Amino acid sequence: MEIQFQDYVLIEEELRSSYHPQNFFCYSIDKKADQDFHTKMKQLSSCIPNTFLTTEEYDVDSAGHYMDHAFYKCMFYLVKKPGWGYMLLLQANPCHDNVSY
Repeated sequence: MEIQFQDYVLIEEELRSSYHPQNFFCYSIDKKADQDFHTKMKQLSSCIPNTFLTTEEYDVDSAGHYMDHAFYKCMFYLVKKPGWGYMLLLQANPCHDNVSY
């Protein structure tokens, strides 16, 4: 589960590197995300069957306000799916590249 509002390319690359058909991927889009980001995330979730978006969006800030609501919505969707045993909550992009330095 991950809450996002930017860095679509990184999201796609993370999904590509960790994808497996038995895993479920849930994303909650922050209200601050622009329309282009919304469109790309909807396209991504529609072309990969075990990837989905929450219908609700929250105004998550750097202090973490409403982050628990977004995670809960993903948990609500996942609890209906059979066969899973654990979940990972992601809230940042832990990857860095050479451009950052």
